[in-house]
Amino acid sequence: MAKDQQYQKYEKPVSEFIDKVVEIKRVSKKTKGGNQIHFTALVVSGDKKNRVGVGLGKAKSVADAIQKGIKKAQK
Repeated sequence: MAKDQQYQKYEKPVSEFIDKVVEIKRVSKKTKGGNQIHFTALVVSGDKKNRVGVGLGKAKSVADAIQKGIKKAQK
């Protein structure tokens, strides 16, 4: 029992929202030193009842862009 309680704080909380990635874009910006590449992710999050949110995340990696989009969609 004590072991279960110890690992309980590391478990991810179950979210009531369902997240769906709609679009991922690769964006390139021309600079003096070369091309700067980053990504944008459009994410929709909802609870299949009444609430829905849309978030746009931007970051240098795809995974970070998706996480930012999910956070903004669930606000």
